[in-house]
Amino acid sequence: MLAMTMILGGTAAAGAAERTITAEALAERLQGAQPPTVLDVRGADEYAAGHLPGAVLIPHDQVPGRLAELGPAREIVLYCRSGRRARLAGEALEGAGFEVVYLDGDYPGWAAGGRAVATGAAAGSGQD
Repeated sequence: MLAMTMILGGTAAAGAAERTITAEALAERLQGAQPPTVLDVRGADEYAAGHLPGAVLIPHDQVPGRLAELGPAREIVLYCRSGRRARLAGEALEGAGFEVVYLDGDYPGWAAGGRAVATGAAAGSGQD
């Protein structure tokens, strides 16, 4: 079961609802047969220090130019540190036809819940 809430606010268009998913619900979905694509839109150093296992790193300011890397439009779960960068990236993704869902509590909320985190640079990032 997909546990999502609809909230108003953020930088979403006036009157538009924003989809969010709790850390608990996302953890369940990540164990399923068809886990969602999780996109970390923080910087490479933040990602290396800790990220959701399996998350793809594309910094928020690079998302518009790297949409092709995400393949066909589908659901993408976004997170950053506070939500600001995720919403900026979400605007570009929604404009390209992706269904955007925001992680409630972002990375700090995920980590604070004692959930698994991964460390290290993203593949192909050029960092050691």
